[in-house]
Amino acid sequence: MARMHATHRIHFDFWHKDHFEALKQAKTPKHLLPIALGVAERRPRGVQMIAGAITTGGIGTIEGNLTIFERMIEYHVTEKKENTFSQLPFEDVLRDYMARWTKHGNGGYCDPIIDDLYLPFLRSGLIVRVCFIYGWRTSIGARREHEICKERGIEIIYLPKSLNNKVLEIPARDEDD
Repeated sequence: MARMHATHRIHFDFWHKDHFEALKQAKTPKHLLPIALGVAERRPRGVQMIAGAITTGGIGTIEGNLTIFERMIEYHVTEKKENTFSQLPFEDVLRDYMARWTKHGNGGYCDPIIDDLYLPFLRSGLIVRVCFIYGWRTSIGARREHEICKERGIEIIYLPKSLNNKVLEIPARDEDD
């Protein structure tokens, strides 16, 4: 299994021990949905989410896209003091699922990530704002999330390219920061 990207504790704000146990058992996007809903329900009202390229588009690599994602979430939580949900704890499960999806002969974008996790999560009413990382239009999943936000009347913020560069200049946070 790849390195878990959510290394800083802020990615686990409002997690309960049951969420950690469920994450250990999760194998599919459907398994992650109750965790996401449970964590979002424990947060104060007015939860926002960051959206952008991870597996397709962005700067062209999953690792690079995840680095921007991780730092963008940390920036919004620590610098802007915004109530930001982090989906990064789910990335290892999603990447393992995508590998199985591809191994079983499925081609193209791994639709269950959106259909079974992010679509119902965004439709839950718990997310009031989604901030789209510059370059999101190059991502199949982010474009679908954008459509869902428009359909649901969720506030959309387009983050400038300069913010991508700014967050990449911020040193990675250690667990103890």
